[in-house]
Amino acid sequence: MKEEISPFGNLYVKGTFRLSFFAFQQLSGALQKVWNAVDIHGGTTLLSTGLTGDDARMARAAVAARARLLEPNHPAVVLARGLYGAKDMHAAEAVRHRLSLDEMLKVISGVRSAVGEEIFITVGVPGGFTEKQPIILEDEDFYNIARAGADGLYTHKTTLEDLEEWVTKAHKSGLLVDAYIAHPDDKHLLGIPARTPEEVGEAAQAIEQ
Repeated sequence: MKEEISPFGNLYVKGTFRLSFFAFQQLSGALQKVWNAVDIHGGTTLLSTGLTGDDARMARAAVAARARLLEPNHPAVVLARGLYGAKDMHAAEAVRHRLSLDEMLKVISGVRSAVGEEIFITVGVPGGFTEKQPIILEDEDFYNIARAGADGLYTHKTTLEDLEEWVTKAHKSGLLVDAYIAHPDDKHLLGIPARTPEEVGEAAQAIEQ
């Protein structure tokens, strides 16, 4: 029976896994930040993304305006820096995979340092979407994302198989995951495809499983 230990000490046995106590604490603490935001805002809350999630100065401004959830993401960083000729978000989405994970780790670390530990930070990183070119992240990459200051990952995976693999690796390193459902005719497919309300319900139930 093969056993595999990650940096967080998670134990894999026969294709299944159980969380280490540390990873469980990380996940629980991250989820509590979300519930705290919902409570502070009277039963609902909002997620501040784009420039407010990628620029530490704007992140501080968003928090000063009472935002408690921030989202740095790689296409927004590409657009903010004018990389690879991107002049709008559609163009940035087409080249987002070219941004390195190291650059995103710097963004995450900077935002975390600017806003403190009580703010929930979920991040989009190269490989977290269905990219134009395959980007493979290893366990060590997820670990480094957590160490940089992320509480979670948001993903635009477009198949349940890819999503399951992503969630397993993320949870192993103490990171929450939020996933999306998307209309298959959207300009950029950013989630599990579903065309009708019935299909949305089916996709949601499948994701929960």
